[in-house]
Amino acid sequence: MVRSHYHPQKLEWRKRSQCPLLIKENEMVETEKLLVLNRGDPARRVIHTARKLEIPTATVFTPDDEKSLHVKDANEAHKIESYSDIAGAVKIARRIGAKMIHPGWGFESENPKFPRACDKAGIIFIGPSEEAMKKAGDKKRAKNIAKKLEIPVIKSSLRKTPAGITKWATKNGLSDGEESFPMMIKAARGGGGLANTAVFHLEDINAAIERLTDRSGKHFGNSTIFIEQYIPNARHVEVQLLGDQHGNLVYQGTRDCTIQYRNQKVIEVAPASFLTLNQEKLLQDYALAIGKAIEYSSAGTAEFLITPDGEIFFMEFNPRLQVEHGITELITGDDLVEEQIRIAQGEHLVFSQEDIKFNGVAIEARVNAQTINPTDPKTLMASSGVVEQVIFPKGKDIRVDHSLYDGYELNLNYNPTQAKVMAWSPSREEAIQKLREALGCFEVKGVKTNIPLLLIVLSHPRFLAGTHTTTFFEEMLEEMVKAGAIGGAVAFALQERQREEEVVVFPKTYDPWRQAGRMEQMSRGSNLRKGWR
Repeated sequence: MVRSHYHPQKLEWRKRSQCPLLIKENEMVETEKLLVLNRGDPARRVIHTARKLEIPTATVFTPDDEKSLHVKDANEAHKIESYSDIAGAVKIARRIGAKMIHPGWGFESENPKFPRACDKAGIIFIGPSEEAMKKAGDKKRAKNIAKKLEIPVIKSSLRKTPAGITKWATKNGLSDGEESFPMMIKAARGGGGLANTAVFHLEDINAAIERLTDRSGKHFGNSTIFIEQYIPNARHVEVQLLGDQHGNLVYQGTRDCTIQYRNQKVIEVAPASFLTLNQEKLLQDYALAIGKAIEYSSAGTAEFLITPDGEIFFMEFNPRLQVEHGITELITGDDLVEEQIRIAQGEHLVFSQEDIKFNGVAIEARVNAQTINPTDPKTLMASSGVVEQVIFPKGKDIRVDHSLYDGYELNLNYNPTQAKVMAWSPSREEAIQKLREALGCFEVKGVKTNIPLLLIVLSHPRFLAGTHTTTFFEEMLEEMVKAGAIGGAVAFALQERQREEEVVVFPKTYDPWRQAGRMEQMSRGSNLRKGWR
């Protein structure tokens, strides 16, 4: 087996060194088995690297998910009641002789009980230690670590009760008046948009607290929440870190994750090109300081918000592999899953900070089973159905991570993201254009997706100019509805976009009125196959 490098230009795995994968010092592994406690794309991503390293893989599936593509990819698959069943996964691993477990992302990937259970069973958990996960995964604890390091954090309260949270919010400006200062209520554990709820008026806070408390307990196994000030018109930037168990920690660049819908990331770019050199240096220093204080090993991400004035605030630390890790792989050449596996075996990082070179720009779009809500065109709704046919984009510098195949029936019980389309190029402008072309060739017949909306974002002047903020996506939906005064036709056209045989590439110059008219034209099918002249 060989250590590999993911080349950003040729987009193929190439040899990096002849270091064998180690379980113990100087002992080569040939048949050790790896179990993945996840599904769909996360499971497939881990299986991909394990196969490259010649590691046999096993995965699990729930009774309603037996036909998921990850089940077909693994060497063997075993039924489990829930993807959150840590004890069940450990039991399966012991029964089949798996020596390693990878959690993917989501589900139990940030639960400190997972590495504890693995340690107790003598199984290697591919991720951070239990103690590091406790420090990093608890947002309040991570904020306190940042404060001690004199890293700016968003003003927040440690109060846990609804009354205490409401009192703090009122004291800090939340009201029912026009001058209300909005707040963000967050789950203490867990990441993604499910862990956040923005509150703009005092009258809405009790419902928000109740909703997030319930959601947090259900999805993250911990109902503890807290409140912090909401920063309007912010940019969301994250920093990728990679550390081993010997105290070595390296910075692997930034990602711009500002394009979001209801706090869930939609489009990500690496690196975050709008940063000044000083801002990038501060982000690197802040992230490394927090990672070292946590004594972090494995792949992890420090997340920050940047205000319109350029101020940087630490937000949280995600002790796991991120959904969008692929674009970092494209600009660094490193396979982060491979590094996770090697680090978990006790290997040293074989490269230093000076060895890491950033090459070009990579951009990712999440293809979700979502479409515009016909009753409220400013919101999205989940879509379901059977994939009649899927046509994936191909080409130089294009990467597609997915869980789709012809005949696959989408399962609404899980995350709506069905694929991630990535493009690499020497410049941001070229990468955006390449991703537009790739998405234009991506067809998922039988299921409605957000591809039309992704194309509009990638052609929008604010995104092209890099002036977008975290509220951009919702503002874009509102702009579309207002622009043409044909919300129903726009929604219909967006829903029907993937049924067409040819691709509509939106022009670089974006006019919302012109766009609405074209959408209406699409809905009628006129001139569609002639393209836009």
